[in-house]
Amino acid sequence: MPLISVIIPVYKAEKFIRRLIESILSQSMIDIEIILVDDGCNDNAMAIVKAMASEDNRIHYIDNQSNVGPMAARYKGLLISSGKYVVFIDSDDTLPDNALSLLYTHAEKNNSDLVIGSTCSLDQNQNLISTNKPVLNYGNNDSGFIESLLTLDVSHNLHGKLIRNSVVRNTPFEIIEGCKNFEDAAFLFQIAKRIRSVSVIDAEVYNYIDCPDSSSHNEYTVDGATSTCLMVPIIKNILSEYSLPSSLVNAYFTRFFYNFRFYDECIPVIARHNMTEYISYKYIFLYLRFPNNIQVIRRLFTKKLLTGH
Repeated sequence: MPLISVIIPVYKAEKFIRRLIESILSQSMIDIEIILVDDGCNDNAMAIVKAMASEDNRIHYIDNQSNVGPMAARYKGLLISSGKYVVFIDSDDTLPDNALSLLYTHAEKNNSDLVIGSTCSLDQNQNLISTNKPVLNYGNNDSGFIESLLTLDVSHNLHGKLIRNSVVRNTPFEIIEGCKNFEDAAFLFQIAKRIRSVSVIDAEVYNYIDCPDSSSHNEYTVDGATSTCLMVPIIKNILSEYSLPSSLVNAYFTRFFYNFRFYDECIPVIARHNMTEYISYKYIFLYLRFPNNIQVIRRLFTKKLLTGH
């Protein structure tokens, strides 16, 4: 059994995938498996993956003709993973030297179900822009971790985190295919409620590279806004299991709806998934019509979103 399974969805990654795989293979930890999931690639990324897999038996891949989105692709990889721990990486990013070893050693020493390290944001030339250091201000169990996610003291992205595989592999996740924004948050909140202990390591363990073709740039598109809306019910259902300050939950959700401009087109898509949620998202129209009243509309929308009233 490998110590760590590294899971990577692959889509429009021809320019980046070799760089990523090489950064993983050059890690000091060699007892790993790399699982690359074809998310309906229409470029040569998977050809590169297959060529590299023929040279290193730690590289595995899943062929998939349809573009199911990173959430479903990650889950496919998780289901076949065999490592003691799992790490999720986006195909256009890289790992710093020794990242996997540092995360693994910390997890074993502290008996942690989840370990979080710092993420370096780099430009396309890999110059450092900023470093995001996680902080656990509310405790190191599941509820404390969730509060840290809500305050953004810990990023709700999946990257930069090592997760004990036995905690997540054999339990069902709610997955919506095709979603490409906010889906990592919905996935991570589902992981959060399963963990017993989380810890932070003072080390840089992930390089987020700001690429124009990255899926993170979907946020301000119709598809990105639609995906965000579809993830809200998943997160909301998890938060309902905890006694959390309403102001904290309010601030978290409204933060991700402030800048969207595409809800007229998103609403029909959302309605096909869940008619009850459709009513909640009508409040976004108020912002489009009356942008000067954003504070009032935010309160109305979040109340409806979270309470249904």
